[in-house]
Amino acid sequence: MSLSFITYPQDLQQPQTLFVLLHGWGANHQDLVSIAAGLHLPHCQFLFPNAPFPHPHAPNGRMWYNLETDPLTLMPTIPWFQDGTTDKDDVYLQRSRGELTEWLLSLATITGVPLTQTLLAGFSQGGAMALDVGVDLGLAGVISCSGYWHRSTPPENRSADRRGAPVLMIHGKSDPVIPLRAAYASAQQLQRSGILVDFVEYGMGHEIQLLALKRMQQFAESRLLLLS
Repeated sequence: MSLSFITYPQDLQQPQTLFVLLHGWGANHQDLVSIAAGLHLPHCQFLFPNAPFPHPHAPNGRMWYNLETDPLTLMPTIPWFQDGTTDKDDVYLQRSRGELTEWLLSLATITGVPLTQTLLAGFSQGGAMALDVGVDLGLAGVISCSGYWHRSTPPENRSADRRGAPVLMIHGKSDPVIPLRAAYASAQQLQRSGILVDFVEYGMGHEIQLLALKRMQQFAESRLLLLS
């Protein structure tokens, strides 16, 4: 089953670059459209897929995989290990991983834009999915905002000529959902496997503020061949 998605701008003809944004747990494909409106990338088509599964608590919300919640607040509770990492690999994640990978690989045929001119970004659980799926697809780059590496083991080690897509990780110093130490541990796991990771932290919570948006813009401009 292919993922449903929306685009921004809707009437862009013959895009030269693609920017895919993955929403977080309990949101849906509408959630990050305002982020795209704040990025100024000429001839770039933004795509927002819906996660495959309905969220158990949020009406119209979706999820890439289920998370346990606090019974009082319904906020997600993620079982972090001592080093700040976690281990999540259930049937929901396996299906989401497969469907997202298949959909991303189909974009070149659908849009005419190669993966080398495609950026993959995500927020929170979407950031975790971007890291999981994106580093080995031959993409222009991967951005994880308030995200984490959701496996207990890092990607396989790679040589200097096979590093995979470079990664930008942006995180809030006071993030109450994904602790800063967990995001930093995720970045270290990726770096140890040979992936190029730029880890940036800002004085914010579980969100994407203006400074983070500007850093995303800079990363996109450095990775995409932008033709004006």
